[in-house]
Amino acid sequence: MAKKKQQLPIHVKNPKVGKQYYFRFAGSIERGVLTKKDDKLTAHYGVNWYTLEDHKGMKYPVSIHWIADDPKQIRYVQ
Repeated sequence: MAKKKQQLPIHVKNPKVGKQYYFRFAGSIERGVLTKKDDKLTAHYGVNWYTLEDHKGMKYPVSIHWIADDPKQIRYVQ
């Protein structure tokens, strides 16, 4: 029998462009500024995706489920 996929919680309901958030990318927790909403990824996956930029200038595509105000909220969930 197949397992049901667990629905991840949304910690920030309405993220604002220009505000700093913690986010999870490739297994690590980073902090960066939300620069824009990614419409192509949002249309493809059916959930909101955003582009966040860290202090070094690196840009990361991040799902709404992995954005939070507190890094403790986005620990790994199985």
